[in-house]
Amino acid sequence: MEKSLSEIVAEIARAKQTGILSLSVKNDSSLFKIFFRDGAVYHLTYGTCKDMECVSNLTRLDLDTGFMHLGATVDKASTSMPTTEEIITRIKSADKKVKWSAPGAGAATDADKPAQKTAGAAGKASLEAIEQELINVVGPIAPMLLEQVFDALRIKKGQPVPEPQMRQIISQLGDNLPEEQKEAFLAKFS
Repeated sequence: MEKSLSEIVAEIARAKQTGILSLSVKNDSSLFKIFFRDGAVYHLTYGTCKDMECVSNLTRLDLDTGFMHLGATVDKASTSMPTTEEIITRIKSADKKVKWSAPGAGAATDADKPAQKTAGAAGKASLEAIEQELINVVGPIAPMLLEQVFDALRIKKGQPVPEPQMRQIISQLGDNLPEEQKEAFLAKFS
C-alpha cells in the first residue's frame, strides 16, 4: 500500500519505536535512512549527506519502498537536530509517498521471509547477525540479496550452514555492496 512518508514517520514517533526506517530511491543504490530512538528522530543519512541536509534533498528524490527495521540502532553523538515534529513538518512539505507495509502487520508471506530465519541451529546466530548488518547497510533489499546468495550457493533453507559456506555467503554479499560499505561489512564478519 502507498502511504505518505510524513504519516509513517509520525506513526513511528507516536508508537515511540526504536529502529531505522530505510527508504529505497528509484534509480539509486543509496538508501534514505531515518534513525529513531524511542520515537525521536536522532539521525538521517542519504549517500554522503547527513541529518537536515538529507531533508533538504528529499524534494528531488523519487522514493520507492519503505522498510522499518525495529530495534536497529547506530551509535551517534548527539547533534543539534530539530525536534521530530519539525522534521515531520518538513517531510510533509516534500509530499512524498512510499510503498509501505507496517512492521508486524502480517503482510509478509513465507516466500518474503529471509532464508536465514529458517537456517539450521548450527548457523542461526551468525546468519541473524549477517542479516541485521545487511539490513543496516542496504535496507529493504537485504532479504532479496540473501535469497540470491543462498540460491547461487545452492544452500537449502532449513539446513545447517557449515563454516566454509558461511564464509562464501559473507563474501558474495560483500560483492553486492557499494565499495564504501563492502569493506566495513566484510571486516565485521572476518
